[in-house]
Amino acid sequence: MSQPQPSAWVWESRLGRYRDLTTGRFLGREQVVNLVDTLVDRATTQGAGTLATMLSDGRLNAVDWQAGMARLIKNTYIQQTELAAGGRGNVTPEMWGSVGGQVAEQYRYLRDFAREVEAGSLTAAQIRARSEMYINSSREAFWRVKDRQARGQGFTQERWIPIGDNSTCGPCSDAGAMGWQPIGTFAQPGSGRVHIAQGTSCQGLTNCRCQKEYR
Repeated sequence: MSQPQPSAWVWESRLGRYRDLTTGRFLGREQVVNLVDTLVDRATTQGAGTLATMLSDGRLNAVDWQAGMARLIKNTYIQQTELAAGGRGNVTPEMWGSVGGQVAEQYRYLRDFAREVEAGSLTAAQIRARSEMYINSSREAFWRVKDRQARGQGFTQERWIPIGDNSTCGPCSDAGAMGWQPIGTFAQPGSGRVHIAQGTSCQGLTNCRCQKEYR
């Protein structure tokens, strides 16, 4: 089923939800999260994947590839933050500070990655796969805002929703089986982590597509 275009949505600040202007109905959590995945998938294939291909076939050198990846990371993280917040105008200074810190952290990882690329120690397939993981990690920006909104609305519990049925990894399945827990029990999808206190990580790392729900 096709997704509605973002331009047809309006953000209801009081409720913290999007409303479809065509139908008048609120968008469900699943519809919004599907858009998160759509935006990430587009950025990985048309962005990170294209940059990796251009690097491997000599159309980009390592320096220009790194600069392109840095821009793509920043833009994707900001895009996810704005989507979660209900638009750029609703992004608070605290949210901007949070996403800025996340992007800075990714830049540090990217510098190390670029050194390996320049050293010629990675195959084209490895470069592409790792590049895509950087973009997949932008889901964390979306869920950080959702955590902030949930707390602001007085919600106190969250639950981990495994995505992938039988292919879901053990830590994500275990987290899903725990049901409702206090907010802060689970990490943010996209961060590569699952249960904060237990220190468990998703076996898919930042490629994890699991979700959270609040009440």
